[in-house]
Amino acid sequence: MDSSNSIRALERPYFQLTLYPHSPAKKSRGYGALSWRIPMSEPFPRGVIQPVNHLVAFVVKYLAMATLIGLTLGIMGGASLGQVLYAALILSAVAYVAGDLLVLRATSNTVATIVDALTAWAILRLTLPEAAVGVPLLASIIGVAVVEYFYHLYLKDGVLEPA
Repeated sequence: MDSSNSIRALERPYFQLTLYPHSPAKKSRGYGALSWRIPMSEPFPRGVIQPVNHLVAFVVKYLAMATLIGLTLGIMGGASLGQVLYAALILSAVAYVAGDLLVLRATSNTVATIVDALTAWAILRLTLPEAAVGVPLLASIIGVAVVEYFYHLYLKDGVLEPA
């Protein structure tokens, strides 16, 4: 490898992982730190959908919705695990496309959160009609609104391109 390639390799963006020992005194002096520089691939051109970022974002959303629906409608409402996972998948897919990719890009976090909460109400009532009633449904919708508010901050910070 010639020197021009090694210089270009250093200029590329990288992810640095550093592990420190448990002692704060050693951390401050830099003793015993393990550090790796992992080169990252070139970013996609502006305006092109970055599939890996969106896949990770969707998986995060699905796991959050499955956990939330499992706690509220699974435990409180009596829905089975299969019903919870199915409802979380449908809710995550519809809310990601409608609320996150379309509404969040065009409006504010508050409007997108309200749209996601209304979408959650409709999807949960359709997919879990016996479990999604009363207090479990209300707890689910409030939980979805809180989770979505912070999820939108995550999306705007690192996944979505400005409109």
